[in-house]
Amino acid sequence: MYAKSGSVEIARRLFDGERADERDTVTWNAMIAGYTQSGQTEEATAVLRKMLKERQTPNAVTLVSILPACSPFGGIRAGKEIHGFAVRRYLDENVFVGTALIDMYSRCGQISFAERTFDGMVDKNTVTYTTMLSGFGQHGLGEKALTLFSSMKEAGVRPDGITFVALIAGCSSSGLVDEGVAVYESMEEFGVVATPEHHCCVVDLLGRAGRLEEAYELAKGLGDDGNYAGIWGSLLAACRVHCKMELGESVADRLFEIGKERGLAGYHVLLSNVYAAERNWDNVDRVRKEMRERGLRKEPGSSWIQVGDWSHRFMSRDESHPENDQIYAMLRGLALEMKSPGYDTTLEPSDSDSTSSSSSSSMTTLWDAGAT
Repeated sequence: MYAKSGSVEIARRLFDGERADERDTVTWNAMIAGYTQSGQTEEATAVLRKMLKERQTPNAVTLVSILPACSPFGGIRAGKEIHGFAVRRYLDENVFVGTALIDMYSRCGQISFAERTFDGMVDKNTVTYTTMLSGFGQHGLGEKALTLFSSMKEAGVRPDGITFVALIAGCSSSGLVDEGVAVYESMEEFGVVATPEHHCCVVDLLGRAGRLEEAYELAKGLGDDGNYAGIWGSLLAACRVHCKMELGESVADRLFEIGKERGLAGYHVLLSNVYAAERNWDNVDRVRKEMRERGLRKEPGSSWIQVGDWSHRFMSRDESHPENDQIYAMLRGLALEMKSPGYDTTLEPSDSDSTSSSSSSSMTTLWDAGAT
């Protein structure tokens, strides 16, 4: 109960208060799932190691609970170890374990392993297909996603709303505009009612392709369904990419009207970047001044890259990486090389002016403690 509600520390105190012989697999699974769901991946894997050390045997629920901890920061090695364990115990035949493995491989950038796992599964449900569709979309393989969607229909597996979000997003990332619009318009055939998430995906699809007026008219025509910041935020991002300042101002007015109580600091930064792309520095300063006066500050985002068995997370204004000095030295060198041919590296002000990285090592071998 405590783990599910997010009170992981209380759950851990209760967990530690039990004698080892009182803990069953359900207890171990609940603790692992609680840590994973709260983003505490290292703690989740530590509990799994402890479980193995005490000669408790993981089951399908254990693997489904721990696999999200392997993606992306846990590292691919640990995920493959878990996959190997699942194969040895025939747990990979479980549809939920198989689906979790597909998700793990996709998030870790190993789409070929995800596809191989999918192809090897006998039982596949809507979630399995949707997870594979999402993986293809995330890796820019929109055509493969469309082919799989056709196979899904032929297999008699009914798509749901999340399936269509994954498919339209996949078309968007692959530049398959007409195909994505066709998918969006076909939702009613499957009894799926379009939600703001679907509208957001198709607006993003049109915006990326430069069809901004079409996207704008679509967003305006949604009525109450259009009162969703993500829809207008996607359109504002497209205005920035395609340097459409006037349309961007109209979009921003609608966006800030919808989200006036939430501040929407990130979208204010985006609007300032729309102005910056047009070198309209007066309006850049105006937006930034408004942010300061309202106390708005954009939370720094992050990205990650896996090199070998190590995952590196990059954040703004973070100097915790053990090779921080070398990283900044390299960035300064790159900046000088970019400036020498005349490239303007100061065109767009961002809320965060520098990028650094921190790293989390991949999980060490999980099975040292025993279970094989």
